[in-house]
Amino acid sequence: MCSLTCKNCQTTPTTCIDCWIINNRYDNTAVNSDCPCSPGYYEVGVAVCASCDRSCATCVNSATNCLSCSAANQRLTLGNSCPCKAGYFDNGAALCGQCDYTCAQCTSTSTTCTNCGTIYFRSLNLASCTCYAGYFDNLVSVCAQCDSKCRTCSGSATTCLSCVASSFRVLVGSACVCPPGYVELGLDQCGICDVSCATCTGSVTTCSTCTTVGTYRIDNSLASSSCPCSAGYFDTRSSIICKRNLYLIIIACDNSCLTCSGTATMCLSCLTLNTHRIDNSGTTFSCPC
Repeated sequence: MCSLTCKNCQTTPTTCIDCWIINNRYDNTAVNSDCPCSPGYYEVGVAVCASCDRSCATCVNSATNCLSCSAANQRLTLGNSCPCKAGYFDNGAALCGQCDYTCAQCTSTSTTCTNCGTIYFRSLNLASCTCYAGYFDNLVSVCAQCDSKCRTCSGSATTCLSCVASSFRVLVGSACVCPPGYVELGLDQCGICDVSCATCTGSVTTCSTCTTVGTYRIDNSLASSSCPCSAGYFDTRSSIICKRNLYLIIIACDNSCLTCSGTATMCLSCLTLNTHRIDNSGTTFSCPC
């Protein structure tokens, strides 16, 4: 009677001349006259070979005592086991499933992250690997950096969700822009306009508009890009509102003076434009023709 491993034998019970393929054995009679278990199966002392665990390429003595692992199934050899490689997870099949691009490692499902890696600018939050503040998900493993004007962004580097507070920017739509009273300095920083300006452009002292109501300022924004104080007032440099010069006595000045003090003819300033007068207010307090 032949060994239970042989289909037919000769000379001895274990000298097989053909094999039961149906019993998960392969024909090795031409080499060793035997019928060993096929790869992925192991001997259990009966005619039919038992199947190895799905994780093993080959095994011995028990289904989970792996002898070799399948690299094609994204598995690596670790002692007598074949766990999935980093970036893959055991999905109940021989072939490991690939983790979502956001995960460095995952378990159970492709999007249940257990590790985010150290070079992808992601942090683990409730089994998800989300991009750091200042970075956005561009559908690859490594998060991309937001534009320097954005604190957070989404979809693209310039689609801002919030702005960097220290840059004095405000969110308008999906852009971080300088608010009224500030000007773009070109270093991703908004500069506050000079106290005399309502708004400015190019530089903090180049006024583009002036506030004249209640401020005692003159709108010279078109002529000289400035907002000077009206006659009889001076700039405190701490407020947009000009302050009355308390040293000026409020009197009706002589027609020759633009402003005066003490007497009507003690000129503090002269109107020279189209008047043919000379400004001697700084020496003789007069404005002669």
